[in-house]
Amino acid sequence: MQLAKRFYADLNVYTQTQTETDLYKKSDKVNTTYLKANIDSLGDVVFGLQQDGYADKATALVIAVENVRRAVKNHDNGKTTGTEVKVHVAHLIKQLTALCRPTAPQISTEPMQNKQTAIENKQCWHNPDFTSVVWYGIEYCFNKTQGKIINYLWQNETATEIKLGEIIGTAAGIYRLKDTFRNKEGYHCAWGKMIVKAGKGCFMLNKS
Repeated sequence: MQLAKRFYADLNVYTQTQTETDLYKKSDKVNTTYLKANIDSLGDVVFGLQQDGYADKATALVIAVENVRRAVKNHDNGKTTGTEVKVHVAHLIKQLTALCRPTAPQISTEPMQNKQTAIENKQCWHNPDFTSVVWYGIEYCFNKTQGKIINYLWQNETATEIKLGEIIGTAAGIYRLKDTFRNKEGYHCAWGKMIVKAGKGCFMLNKS
């Protein structure tokens, strides 16, 4: 299962990075280098699932992997478009998501009086602009800009720094998320605890 989770995280980073490039947006070609280099590693994932008693999920994964492999080969031979590759990769991610995605936190969006309940029961809660948050019982306070980042990560599994920079409207050529959470003491107390890396240049909220 750990192999599946690792591949799932890497594949999410790959697809988000591809989606955010002009090449991916404006062209019907896709960069298949990562897929070709790593798709075979899913064989170990499938074998592990079979050994752990997940034969039904392994079968669905085998089909999804083979479809991606075939689409990549046809794409590189000029027999199909990048769109087909994207469709099959999306389906593969869907299969991996069902298998690997952490259980969603118990989120309360009720009025402020439920904040204390979330703390006591180690649940999750936020106010409307995410400047006040309870994450599995731990209370955090953020400024308005940080709140926008937390809001986006709360609603999405992972996000690249490029996307998060767009969310807060940064004009910097190279955006680093850690700069948004830097303070006089070093970094916000949520950095590295609630907000963690999900891969190269990609972040998520820690659900473990």
